[in-house]
Amino acid sequence: MLHFASSTRPPFRGPLAALGDLVDAANEFSHALETRHGIEIAARLGAVHRQLHYLTGELREISDELDATVSGLPPHRVPRPHHLPAPRSDRGIQAQAGPGPEPRRARTQAAPQAFTTPNTAPPPTRIR
Repeated sequence: MLHFASSTRPPFRGPLAALGDLVDAANEFSHALETRHGIEIAARLGAVHRQLHYLTGELREISDELDATVSGLPPHRVPRPHHLPAPRSDRGIQAQAGPGPEPRRARTQAAPQAFTTPNTAPPPTRIR
């Protein structure tokens, strides 16, 4: 992810490179105003552009070091999707114990009927 964010090469330019281009364009525009205030803003934008360039280089260097250091996560750090069941840890004990769980039995009771109000109930009164 860091490598993508700090990428500056044309086919896969990351968001930091795009932000650098935006700051550089704003710098050129404010410098082209040729006013004292425009030149002050251009100087500030130039400082932001230099800091952004430095940050992009640092992130690129860190991502390269991280890629060289880490080849894979340890097993206890690998995320498991919540929709998949966890792997069984009994390691074949169930196969020795006997048959699996009992099959579900058919329902023998009728479903309860929904509660209905009788037609003879008085109408509700309004509380004032």
